[in-house]
This record gives sequence, structure tokens and C-alpha cells, in this order.
Amino acid sequence: DSEAAEPKRDDESWPEYRLHAGIGLAVVYDEEEDDWLFYTSKDLDDLAAKLEAADAVWGYNSVGYDHVVLDQALGRRIYLPNEMDLYLAIREARGSNSDPAGTWKLGEVCRRTLGRGKTMNGAGAPHLIKEGRWGPLVTYCTSDVKLVRDLHRFITQYGYVIGANGERVTIGERIET
Repeated sequence: DSEAAEPKRDDESWPEYRLHAGIGLAVVYDEEEDDWLFYTSKDLDDLAAKLEAADAVWGYNSVGYDHVVLDQALGRRIYLPNEMDLYLAIREARGSNSDPAGTWKLGEVCRRTLGRGKTMNGAGAPHLIKEGRWGPLVTYCTSDVKLVRDLHRFITQYGYVIGANGERVTIGERIET
């Protein structure tokens, strides 16, 4: 998971924002090593090397946001041969691109499926960085990575997530890249 260095302006679209958001902090959970890794804007080459060398990279809306932002911040495209985005897997299973009222955001899906959600809104991350409040930012970003990890484990074990109306949305045992 990554948190933006710059705030989003009210008058810009998400595609525009991704081009200048930058990365203030990124957190990676290395499942093989059972270790947490932390990267700032000064460590992006190390982050890219870690991700590119990984057997698999899991995220939530990582293809549409984190990967794009990292590419922009590095000034090059990173290649992740086994990148899997849980948001895209859920969207495909639902058969819909719509997301009414943010019901398919990470925090909402996890709240329904795992019984817990996000600890704050990512829009506050650039402000924490500017204030030098790294502790709350690291805590928040790590919590998001735990949510993705635990959601992935749940889907792998049970094959579904809980939808907005309490229905099971079947994902299956294997989530494709």
C-alpha cells in the first residue's frame, strides 16, 4: 500500500491526480519472511526492486492507483509479473464496474467481510507527512496492508466477500492476475 505525498485538489480527476500524487510512504508485507518493510519517497528504487523481485504482489486497487503512482514517481514503468488486484477480482466477480456510494472500497468490503475496516481516510496522509506525523501514518498504512492481507486470506479460504446487501459475492479459490 502507498500513501500520497501530495493532496488531491477538489477540481481534479483521479486520473489527473495519480500523475502528481507522489509517494510519501509505502508499506509492504513480505509473507515469505513474515516481515514489514517501509519505504519513503527517498527509497522508491528499493521499493521497485523489492516488488519486481517478488513471486506475487497483492493489493487492493493497486493496478488503478498504487502501481500508476509508483510508475510516475519513478519515471519508469515497473514490471510485476504476478500482480493481483483484489478490487479487480471482486469487480469481475460482480460483473459490474459501478461502485455506488463507495460500497466496494477496501474499508467497506473488509467491514462487511472481516468485521473491521480502515482506521482513517487516505486523503489525510499528505497532511500527516507535511506535519511530520509519521507514527500515525505508518500505523494507518500498515493497517491497510493488514486488511488486504487478511481479505486475501479470507477469499482464499472461503472464496467470497460480503456484498453491500449482505449477499455473498463468489470470487473463487484462485484469483487471476
